[in-house]
Amino acid sequence: MDQIYRIDEKHCLIIYAQGSLVLALHTPVYRNARPHILVNDCLHGLTSAMFDHRIYFAYVNIKNEMAFGCCGSPECFVLAETGETAAQFEQLQLDVFNQELYLFFQTWNPVRSCWELQCRCPLKDENARLIDSGYKVPALVTFFDFGEQRYIIPDAEKNTGMIRAFRSDENGSFLPCTLAGPKDFESIRCAAGCLVMEMEEKMNQIVCLSEEKQMCQAQIDRLSDRLEKKEKEICRLSQCLECTQAHHEKQLMDINDIIDSIYKLPDASKEALLSDAPEVAYPKGFHLFRANHKSSKFYLMKKGMLHAYTHQSDKKVTFWFGKEGDAIFPLQTLYDNRAGYENIELLEDSVLYELSVDKLHNLYLEDIHIANWGRKFAEREYIKSEKLFISRQFKTSLERYQELISEYSDILQRVPLGIIASYLGISQVNLSRIRAKIR
Repeated sequence: MDQIYRIDEKHCLIIYAQGSLVLALHTPVYRNARPHILVNDCLHGLTSAMFDHRIYFAYVNIKNEMAFGCCGSPECFVLAETGETAAQFEQLQLDVFNQELYLFFQTWNPVRSCWELQCRCPLKDENARLIDSGYKVPALVTFFDFGEQRYIIPDAEKNTGMIRAFRSDENGSFLPCTLAGPKDFESIRCAAGCLVMEMEEKMNQIVCLSEEKQMCQAQIDRLSDRLEKKEKEICRLSQCLECTQAHHEKQLMDINDIIDSIYKLPDASKEALLSDAPEVAYPKGFHLFRANHKSSKFYLMKKGMLHAYTHQSDKKVTFWFGKEGDAIFPLQTLYDNRAGYENIELLEDSVLYELSVDKLHNLYLEDIHIANWGRKFAEREYIKSEKLFISRQFKTSLERYQELISEYSDILQRVPLGIIASYLGISQVNLSRIRAKIR
């Protein structure tokens, strides 16, 4: 049997037999490293032990002699000769206890026709001592320590039904003792059976608890994933809300800024235009204008979002949006004094500046600056109408969507998807597909 011994923190020594050779190999094994040959006449029974910082070994040589040696020493000593009968030594085992090195072995007694268990101290010049005899076959010997004593338990046919042992004394001799008899075996067997059943039950409980733990952990993981997704969604919505609120606050426009964005007026002209322009507020869903109805008012939007739509085949078709800074009015009413064809509905709670159409027409005649402002205003609305016409006639749904997002960056947060799909002239399902493509 191979034996491994630690030499220091980094190195070990392996003692093993290979054929007739007893070899010693140092580890770690470096490239091209070869084991050291201790002896070359080993037949069987190699055993070794470390004692007093040295490694000793014993074996039966090819002459059926029991030999003993030490690593690092070139010589081996014959402890016992076999005489004429071959294979006289079996079950060699070196052992260390009581600060002494012992060699246990079994030898054949031809007179009594049985095997005998013996021991000796190979480092002392003394004869072998008989421990026990009468074995039909070589016994398998077990060693264990209890307290300060070493016990030897041979396992052979002669000991069937009871556990016999031998206990060391202060002189290094071994005295026989009985550890257990047949009654003890039966009680031990019953106790062991009960213990096995109890252990099996405990193991089953552990397995069940482990499975429940795994199921609970899997459920916890699923809930954690859902919670994490919800937290991310809440965080995203919060960010969108903050951005929307910030955008709304940023987009709040004073009436002077709205007018100047169309055409910059002299202070006197602006004062005349705004002499009667109150700030009004209306809720979401309120209609500023209805189709086929004339209105005497038009509006400049300070805060909010709206859309203009008409009915087609019992469906609302949106054709333009309005937001902060836009002028809100039906074109036919403002420029042709006819009822408009569109419905204009607020999509958010909104704040607007309300102006009189009649007053605006009178100021066109009285003030050239306001007339130019009205001309620039009409030009801007004409260009918007033309762009809308070209977009509907020549651009794809994807292009119109990208154009809308570019002009109204926050429209997805402010306008329902159904209204956006109506503006693009597509179904809401197709709108979802378009959004998925460009995400």
